Amino acid sequence: MIKHTLKSLLDEQSLSTFLLDASGVLYTSSGAIDGVSNTVSHLHSLGSVFLVTNNSFQYIDIISEKFKENGVYVSSDYIISSGLGLSEDPDLFALIRDKSVYVYGYPSCYPYIDCV
Repeated sequence: MIKHTLKSLLDEQSLSTFLLDASGVLYTSSGAIDGVSNTVSHLHSLGSVFLVTNNSFQYIDIISEKFKENGVYVSSDYIISSGLGLSEDPDLFALIRDKSVYVYGYPSCYPYIDCV
């Protein structure tokens, strides 16, 4: 039985883009998982690092800032959130354009609809 670690896979492969699940994998409500800062830093040295999350109750700038507070540096331009669909997708945006929008949720998700 062959066991692979992230390091062994990175050493064996020629990878240049990484998509990392964020919420619950890289961080929890307690903060960043131990070792995440070093791992993300190492991946940055190999290529582009994107954080992917279905956490739509926090805007990407807030997610980026929380990571930065924990020593993990990922620009909000490299965070892909399910909440971006509403503000970035023209077809979805058309559904709310020129309409009253009521948000039931955290203020940290408001920027997703501030584009209206």
